[in-house]
Amino acid sequence: MAFPILVSIGLSFSQWQSLSDFTQSEFIGFENYRVALSGTDPKFWTSMWVTFRYALIAVPAGLVAGLAMAVLMNQAVKGIAIFRTIYYLPAVLPSVAAAVLWWYLFDANHGWVNAIFDALDVGGWFSGLCAWIGLTYPIGWLQDQHVTPWVFIIMSLWVVGGGMIIYLAGLQGIPTALYEAADIDGAGRWMKFRHVTLPMLSPVIL
Repeated sequence: MAFPILVSIGLSFSQWQSLSDFTQSEFIGFENYRVALSGTDPKFWTSMWVTFRYALIAVPAGLVAGLAMAVLMNQAVKGIAIFRTIYYLPAVLPSVAAAVLWWYLFDANHGWVNAIFDALDVGGWFSGLCAWIGLTYPIGWLQDQHVTPWVFIIMSLWVVGGGMIIYLAGLQGIPTALYEAADIDGAGRWMKFRHVTLPMLSPVIL
């Protein structure tokens, strides 16, 4: 993980085409930063705004989804280990395979998502709805700049199984005596989650 970060920092001071060899990079000092921050490159601030919106939604959504799955997977029911494995598998699948899967789902012309919407578009209600909110039909999930950020947020939730495992370990480290004391005090599920689970899990969440 450190290697690509360090290389990216080094390349930020260079003129370099991403498909060429590293040896073909040319040191240009702070010129890339000058171009980006001065507004000479109009795409820089747009990409920063898109990244900010993505993080603002994707990070809390991933946290909530991972925690919710961990709470579900922490139940003492038969076969729970199988479900834990199923929910964790997407986090360890090769990224190339996952990218191909998402392409098959969201391709504008041949994707399964648009195929389902086509089947449901009886009487043209869905295409009319798209026109009303300003979207072209069929929806270009991976081409439309208004839709693509939301697709990436959905894709980010694909790997919440990794966070689920961490939260699950934290949940299993909470002393059962605390829940027993809460039961004696008459606390319901929500009260136990709010006053026992969340405070005890806060270091893991942080």
